[in-house]
Amino acid sequence: MLLASMALVAVLFAYGAPEWGSIASGYLGLLLTGAAFISAALFISSLATSAVAAGIATFAISLMLVAATWLARSGAPAAQPVFRSLSVGEGLDDFAKGVVDTGYIVSCLTIIALGLFLTCRSLELERSGN
Repeated sequence: MLLASMALVAVLFAYGAPEWGSIASGYLGLLLTGAAFISAALFISSLATSAVAAGIATFAISLMLVAATWLARSGAPAAQPVFRSLSVGEGLDDFAKGVVDTGYIVSCLTIIALGLFLTCRSLELERSGN
């Protein structure tokens, strides 16, 4: 999906002179966020007994993370720090501005590694019959 939007970026470079750093960091943020979501969805899918249940659970968790972004911006002032730590959009905003936040990179890579590890463990337990 990210490759399809590269055609628009190519047109942008053909007719203008945008700063490539913010575009590259935006794509990096989207790639990391997408990989983290896919890793979590893969783990949920390995636990579910049907594809419909896995899809519903993945949609619910994804919706909660997106809602956390909205609540981090417009929720109660006392609760905003909690929602900001769960927010996906806060990190993506930084990447879109050209700021590469190493904390967000580490968080995404940790979620990816944890999701893949837990998926492997879940599949190993299923194969052994336990």
